[in-house]
Amino acid sequence: MIELFPFTKSVLIVGHPVHAVQIYGWLEIIKPATMHALTDGSRPSGGTRLEPVIELMDQMNVQRGAVYGRYTDRDIYAAILRRDYGFFISLTEEITAELIRKKTQFVFGDAAEYYNPVHDVCRMIIGAAVEIANKSEGLQIQNYDFLLMAPHTNHAESPGRKFFSRTLSDVQLEEKFSFARRTYPEFADETRRLFEGKPVESYRTESLRPCGNRSGYDKLADVKPFYEKYGEGQVAKGFYKRVLRFEEDMAPLGEALWDFVEKTKVPS
Repeated sequence: MIELFPFTKSVLIVGHPVHAVQIYGWLEIIKPATMHALTDGSRPSGGTRLEPVIELMDQMNVQRGAVYGRYTDRDIYAAILRRDYGFFISLTEEITAELIRKKTQFVFGDAAEYYNPVHDVCRMIIGAAVEIANKSEGLQIQNYDFLLMAPHTNHAESPGRKFFSRTLSDVQLEEKFSFARRTYPEFADETRRLFEGKPVESYRTESLRPCGNRSGYDKLADVKPFYEKYGEGQVAKGFYKRVLRFEEDMAPLGEALWDFVEKTKVPS
């Protein structure tokens, strides 16, 4: 683990506002100046998960970014399926402008895990925004991700990996779970399912990983994304009309975003 503090001029960018819970213990150290959230975290049954997160961010004097809770998951899915690449390029431009305006030095956000399209699109947008800000303004923004669907202990000891990791105390862990219960009532059941009945210890370690700007743009070899398998089941039940797939939907979106990155002019 690198000992490098403080994380000055940092920005947090997530797909769903509740993702802040994954690095709850880090927030007091990162002290992000701004938080962006692509969606409002809508529950299938209705209602959003914005209020408790807004309360926490206000307590930490974190400003809400230009893109914060503007869309629902359905809005994002619909834009992907109709290949509305301009929708995502516009989001990238907005976030890039704030990174530049605030002279950002660190960005933290969702990892691409091929589990949920919103998470992976968020990672694509982060990478594109950091790439543009760095090359067009001469910034040196450091890009970090954090896992959402897997325990951070899985990667904490990877040889040669330059990462930041911390272990929460019992008090910090209880504060984290208290926040999670208020923002995400399904939290306990879902973590039991994901982490084999050991949610407490799985959430005690929090790791921030250095991330390439093209993370999420290429599919993992021989791995079918979870959202494809889930979508196939929903189509079979008649809930979805078609399956959102990486090769047909996400890869072309990534190509369009990176083409936009490469066409961005660099000041002479």
